[in-house]
Order: sequence, then C-alpha cells, then structure tokens
Amino acid sequence: MPELTACQYAQLENAFSQLKNLSTLSGLWEASAPYLPLLYPACTNLTFLNLSYAFLQSHELESLLCQCPHLRRLWVLDTVGDKGLEAVGSNCPLLEELRVFPADPFDEEVVHGVTEAGFLAVSYGCRRLHYVLYFCRQMTNAAVSTIVQNCPDFTHFRLCIMNPGQPDYLTNEPMDEAFGAVVRTCTKLQRLSVSGLLTDLTFEYIGQYAKNLETLSVAFAGSSDRGMQCMLEGCPKLRKLEIRDCPFGNAALLSGLEKYESMRSLWMSACNVTMNGCRLLAREMPRLNVEVYKICRISINQHDKPQHAGIRMQFMQLNDLDEVDEASRCDGSPTNQNPSHLELPSWPMHPVKVLQKQEAPGHLTCSNLLSSNIRFPISSSYVHEVSFMKRATSAD
Repeated sequence: MPELTACQYAQLENAFSQLKNLSTLSGLWEASAPYLPLLYPACTNLTFLNLSYAFLQSHELESLLCQCPHLRRLWVLDTVGDKGLEAVGSNCPLLEELRVFPADPFDEEVVHGVTEAGFLAVSYGCRRLHYVLYFCRQMTNAAVSTIVQNCPDFTHFRLCIMNPGQPDYLTNEPMDEAFGAVVRTCTKLQRLSVSGLLTDLTFEYIGQYAKNLETLSVAFAGSSDRGMQCMLEGCPKLRKLEIRDCPFGNAALLSGLEKYESMRSLWMSACNVTMNGCRLLAREMPRLNVEVYKICRISINQHDKPQHAGIRMQFMQLNDLDEVDEASRCDGSPTNQNPSHLELPSWPMHPVKVLQKQEAPGHLTCSNLLSSNIRFPISSSYVHEVSFMKRATSAD
C-alpha cells in the first residue's frame, strides 16, 4: 500500500471526522497502524465492524476496539490471534456476534491463528454472545463446556477445527463432550456445525437435546449409521442437514423417510450411500426431488493418457447451496488468501466442473462430476453425492 501524502491524509481525516453516526464499517482490505487513527471518529456509534479482509495484528485490533463502545457484531481474520480476542473480551461487553475466519485455510504450517484461549477470553467478557463462527486449529472439551456456560444463549454455534478428525489436543479424547455440552446448555440453538474427532455419541447428544435445531452441518465425523439415525430420530425442528465424508450409508439414509417430509433439504457427499439406496429413497418419497451425482472413473498417468482407477472426489456443488451466508467463506482456491462468499457445509472444498447432466425417468436426476482433487479410491457402486429438496405443491 503506497503511503498517503499529507494532503490525502488530511482529506481522509476530515471525511471520517464527519461520520459520527456511522453504524457499519466494512471493506478494509489493507489497514496499518499509522492510518487506523483516521477511523476513530467514525467508531463511536458503530454496531457492526467487518474486518474479515484486513490482516490486522492483535495490537492494531485492540486500538480500534477501544473506540467502539457499542459494537454488537465483529468479523475478523485469525491473524489477530488470541491476544486480539482478549481485547474483544475486554472492550466489547455488548457483542452478540463473532466470526473469526482463517487468513490462509490451506496452509497447514501456519504459525498464526486462534485457539481455545481466545474463545474463552471472549466468552468471559461478552456474555451476550449468541452467534459464533470460529475457525481454529485446536480445541478442548473443557474449553467448549466453559464457553457455553458463560454464554448459554447461543442460537448459532459453528466451531470449525480445521484439521479433520482432530481430538481434544490435551487429553487426546474425542470432542463428543464438547458438543454434548453445547446442545445440553444452549436450549435456543438453531444452527450447529460440528468438527473434530467425533463418535456416534455426539449425535446421540444432538438427537436427545437439540430440540430447536434447524440446520446441522457435519463433516469427517461419526462411527456408523447409528450416528445419522440418532439425528433423524431426534431434532424435531430439523430443516436442513449437510453431511460430508462420514461413514453413513443406505441404512442411515433410509432411516429418515418420515423425517424428510418435514425437512427442507438433505445434502450428503462422500458418504457410503449406493445407487440402490438412492433409488429406494426416490421410490419411497415421491414428493421429494432427489439428485444423485455418480462417481466418475477418470484416467491419469504421467502422460495424461487413460488409466482407469476407482476414485472419490472432493468438490463443492454451487447450485445446491441456497441461502448463501457471507460468514461461511473460503472459495476453494488454494491461492486465494481472502474469504469469498460461498456457503460451506463445514470445510473448504475445491470447485467442481460439471461434465454432463441429464434427466432420468421419474424424479431421479443423475450427473457426472469431475474434480481435480483426487482423494480416495472406492468402489464404483458408491455415489459421491446425494441431495434432495422438498417439492413445492399446492398443499404446501
């Protein structure tokens, strides 16, 4: 960023000094300490501060938050670190919503970031917090339990531990008790995203206690079909279920036939569902639009010539993602350092190329999809993705 001349600095200072009643500030791509004081006059009545594109350090964030006594919504990158989140807890007692995005979600060796310590600090100082989206690389069961005790009014709790299958890093235990504490304590919970090492016990807790849950996102979790069955047997208000890379198969899919009548949509990717299971679902539920994306067999060798191999692909199907939420963002491009505006079921994924799509007889739609991110060889009898949306009828 080029340095401002004295004249430019004075013009900006004069412009911001006149914005005494500004309630929302966003769009800061580059912000550095020498220029942050220009914003101070405009911060007095801010209620929403969006810094999700600004690579701020902890001391820079703290200097800004000291000027925002009425802040209720805050979006930041994890470059602020735990120290930055401690400043949030100290300066934002009215905060209701916090979103912490990863500055570089694809760098596994990243040295910056936030941990359970920053989340705890926010929960002690911001007791009105009811919406959180938190990307981190480590977490503990005890920390999550304390956080929800401090802030029991969560309606949206979206914890994204970025290493799939990551256990409690202190005890090496699954994160079951963390999410058990969330659904037991937060009785107003409407949206939940789970992550980390999770067994079927997590889903037993969710089915038993999440009475007001409407949207659930699951990835890299569960032990057997029982996990999905528990979700479908409980959660009376569940409307939208997103699942990927879980060991749920036909028995789990078909256990929810009665539940699907009251749901809006189901999305399953890279699970153990077969074409036969999808056909049974389509036949038993004529009021549902069922879409199936079949496994492709592709050919790759050092000369780019055909060589058949069973594969499973990781991708994002954009046109199936309704209600785009600007919070869940990472556009799938490993070179993109900033969040985009794509909804994530739970984890950053690579974009997909649609090769062919055709309508099959009845209401079963099949497509072939090709992604450049080849992950696991599996049997060709497994489908990669199945999703449904309830058909609109005059009765509805």
